[in-house]
Amino acid sequence: MISIPGKTFLVGEYAVLSGGEALGLATAPCFELSENQTEYHPMSAVGRYCSKSKTQFMNQILNPYKAGGFGQSTAEFLFAWLCKNKEMNGNQWVDVFNEYRLLYSADENRKQCPSGADLITQVLGQVTHFRQPVESSTSYMWPDWDLSFFVISTGIKIQTHDHLENLDRTKISDLKYYCESVIQSFLNKNSSEFIRHLGLWSTELEKRSLQHTDVLKIKTQLQKNQKIILVKPCGALGADVCLVFCHPSDKNEVRTFLNDQNYKIQASESDLSDGVLQKTMNLKDNV
Repeated sequence: MISIPGKTFLVGEYAVLSGGEALGLATAPCFELSENQTEYHPMSAVGRYCSKSKTQFMNQILNPYKAGGFGQSTAEFLFAWLCKNKEMNGNQWVDVFNEYRLLYSADENRKQCPSGADLITQVLGQVTHFRQPVESSTSYMWPDWDLSFFVISTGIKIQTHDHLENLDRTKISDLKYYCESVIQSFLNKNSSEFIRHLGLWSTELEKRSLQHTDVLKIKTQLQKNQKIILVKPCGALGADVCLVFCHPSDKNEVRTFLNDQNYKIQASESDLSDGVLQKTMNLKDNV
């Protein structure tokens, strides 16, 4: 069975909720399928999928991050889909995205439908540029530039589902314009402009109270280290995960600093991973 990478939002975590674009990072270590059995909540993505497709899926998923914020729920859905369909061919990933979204769109009890950006990041892998229509989404390698990052867990836990369900999306509809400059500077491989615009994006989220007060304390503390260029909280309220940017030449020193501060380093740019689509294609080619 194919392993599924973890995901982290580089930029656009709220923009995608109102039709905007995003950049997502797909990283190893990857989620794995266990032989142990479990029962999934019927309202989870995998529970909804099994009910709708009349599929039985009870395998437990091994989360190598041992923390939230890395896309476990979408990984569970993808594992269930792969167990039923065996492989993902050509543009079939677009159908997988639509199938995932349809699990929620007809739910009268649910106020909001997930964007599916995290799912597509795990499907396409590496640095995924998510946009609509979803078939125009693309995967890129990390640029050959003077910029490294670490993905760290914060230890902060929030009720992500409740936060996103109750979020007034009309008040964040303009956020999609704020992340366009970040994405364009990434595509242009301009690291200084990328960091500048990413910092402005993070500040805009803070202004709108879309970054948790405890994670802002972590951000302030870490950025006192002169070797750290930027700390960017990621995902819902930036609570679970932060990206810590530095120059490649300072990477070892920053790693030591983070370890000394007892932050769990989960991945870096050297751990960027292919997505499910590429992995299934490689597996098919090797058969």
